[in-house]
Amino acid sequence: NDLPSALRSRERIDRCVVLGLGSLSNGRRSSWWELVFLESVLDFLSLSSSAENEGPHDERLPVYIQDPLFNDVDIAFFNSLGFIVLSHPEAFEHMSTSTFLFAPHLELEVYRRTLKTAKPRLCVGTDLGECTDRQSNYERRTEKEVFSQYQDATLSRRLPEFERDPWTQFTSISWMQSTDE
Repeated sequence: NDLPSALRSRERIDRCVVLGLGSLSNGRRSSWWELVFLESVLDFLSLSSSAENEGPHDERLPVYIQDPLFNDVDIAFFNSLGFIVLSHPEAFEHMSTSTFLFAPHLELEVYRRTLKTAKPRLCVGTDLGECTDRQSNYERRTEKEVFSQYQDATLSRRLPEFERDPWTQFTSISWMQSTDE
């Protein structure tokens, strides 16, 4: 159950939820790098779906995006990309087991709440090992359990780190293990 096979099984992913990308207009370079990576994965999922259906398939996943830092410029830009910009806490309503969650460096409490709402089929986010390692005190036991449960149900690979921008630091891509493993 490798990553390329998981990505090619697009029929099990029917939406993308993006949390915590940050404002693109405030000068934070890593948000742009994250957006480029997100677009690449969305394109790959769309191409995989075309190949699987043996014909042209222009349909991309619907993308729901939410961040309290978005301003009017960000909202207009994301709308121009066809993204559906949501206000907090609307994104949680779009989480399901067939979601591609894109949430690198999301605040741990929001990450925990998101994974508790639904276990996404595919996730780019803070490395779950980092989450469980950082959650060692008694008060955080519930958070640690949520992260551990998702970690146990998925396979993951750490993203390579790039010198140009450290946005991939402590970031991994995780996907649900098939039920026959």
